[in-house]
Amino acid sequence: MEDAWTIWFTGLHGSGKSTIANRLAGILKEKDVPFVLLDGDELRKTISSDLGYSLEERNEHMRRVAHLCKKNPRNGILTIASVASPTEKSRAYAKKLLKRMFLVYVKCPLDVCLKRDVKGHYKKAKDKEKGFEHFMKVSSSYEEPKKPDIILYTDKESVEETVKQLVGRLKERNIISEEGYIDLHTHTTASDGVLTPAQLVSLAIKKGLKAIAITDHDSVSGVKEAMNAAKGKIEVISGVEISCDDPGFVDTHILGLNIDPDNKELKELLKKAQQYREDQKKAIIERFRKLGFRITYQEVRRLANGEIGRPHIAKVILKNNPDKVASINQVFDEYLAVGKKAYIERKDKISIGQAIKAIHAAKGLAFIAHPDVYSNIDIPRFIRLFVKEGGDGIETVYAYDKTGRLKNRSEKEPTETIDRYRRIAKEHHLLETGGSDFHGKESDELGKLKVPYEFLEQMRKR
Repeated sequence: MEDAWTIWFTGLHGSGKSTIANRLAGILKEKDVPFVLLDGDELRKTISSDLGYSLEERNEHMRRVAHLCKKNPRNGILTIASVASPTEKSRAYAKKLLKRMFLVYVKCPLDVCLKRDVKGHYKKAKDKEKGFEHFMKVSSSYEEPKKPDIILYTDKESVEETVKQLVGRLKERNIISEEGYIDLHTHTTASDGVLTPAQLVSLAIKKGLKAIAITDHDSVSGVKEAMNAAKGKIEVISGVEISCDDPGFVDTHILGLNIDPDNKELKELLKKAQQYREDQKKAIIERFRKLGFRITYQEVRRLANGEIGRPHIAKVILKNNPDKVASINQVFDEYLAVGKKAYIERKDKISIGQAIKAIHAAKGLAFIAHPDVYSNIDIPRFIRLFVKEGGDGIETVYAYDKTGRLKNRSEKEPTETIDRYRRIAKEHHLLETGGSDFHGKESDELGKLKVPYEFLEQMRKR
């Protein structure tokens, strides 16, 4: 995973850095682009409350802000930093530390800044207030950036004009996108989804998504319908979610993205997986019957348009047995989850290594799906096995809040779990993917997670 971008504003006090930075933040918020806004003057009240405005103190303040940007806890999202940073040396330090830094020089003559004096710094310097003794000396010796990514002339152009220029340049550099986000984990009626592939594509277009991946369970039969329905209005990624079982790692899922759905080796593996899935579901239905529940295989088969999944069984159980269960969640929590009363492991199994091999044969990339959903396995050991078998990445961004099954209970917010897996992906030099695991249920929301298009761009560089 590459470091996230930092948009760094430099310029004299009163040049308009904070004004433009705040206006940019407003635009990003309207577009649902996640970001962190750091204002140098506001940070002087916290991390730099002990510093004044001498050159040495300004450089130290800038150094602290740069490290704060680097340690941004919401890993992978934009940081906007507005800091005077008056010397070339200080800006070079920040650029080296942050690596992906877009330098915005907000240029305005000192005499204009003196007249503006929005925050009263120049008046405090004139009145020789404590801490401002060196303010004018440093401001008058400000070193202009030699190679900024953009120069905004705030004495000649309006705020609207400068912000428009900045946003345009950021789009040119693909730092921000005008076209929405992606969702690389969705299901259709080809497995256990509610919507047909065409209906799913139509919904994704309405949501303003830039790309979606069709990742049905052990099936690629919905991919071509989805691609035909896109008609150039959205990018459809061919995918699959393969159910795997290895010693110690029962019922884990591997996502395959950018696959060739017609690849012979992949199709043969999926044919086996579908048979193994069918046999397992028949055994689970029979286990329910022995437990005294009213259910038949034929009922479940009629409900499933494509591959039978545990959600199909849960729906029939709930419909036929309201005296015994009150919700789908209860069916899973007490009966269908791994290790519960009605769960039965597959007799014949697809290994993680086999899934990765078939995905690679189909020119695709293999990812661990929703790693923190697995409640009964050693996740670090699972990741090590996945890497050893040649896996490519992790689904770091996932809607854990809808599952109610966060493995690490100390993490109260799904974002904390997401951040943890983003760090793990970076440590193992793995790619990232993300998605809603959309099935069309009431709890689902396609595109909810604002998965960045950059994930897809990084996959294409492999």
